[in-house]
Amino acid sequence: MKTLVFIAAILLMTSCDVYYVEPVVPAPSYDPRDLFVGSYDLSEYSSTYDEYWDYSVTIYKTGRSELVIDNFYNSGLRVYAGFNGNSIIVPWQIVDGYELQGDGYIEGSRLIITYKVRDTCTQSSAWDFCDASGSRY
Repeated sequence: MKTLVFIAAILLMTSCDVYYVEPVVPAPSYDPRDLFVGSYDLSEYSSTYDEYWDYSVTIYKTGRSELVIDNFYNSGLRVYAGFNGNSIIVPWQIVDGYELQGDGYIEGSRLIITYKVRDTCTQSSAWDFCDASGSRY
């Protein structure tokens, strides 16, 4: 009888399969907007007023396909932008009384933007044509 119990125990132990399942870790997804995200020290030149300004902007993601640029035109404006590859598109919009539009691109770690801005609250306001470029910090 002891032999029969011993043989039964061995058969039970060898009949079980043990499986180890590794957890599935999703591959990190790449968001092309990450190319633009960050804070930049910009140097802006106004060809309308022949003036230079230095200031900082911050770009971050919002929604599924938009970017936000904070402190646009060194006026505290929050501007919404789109992107296409390494290009950034600032569509025509009115923000806090400023009418604006522009585009730009990333070159290495430098952001280069060309845009025009007009103050809609002033009757005789002219378009201010600007070029800004700067590095991420």
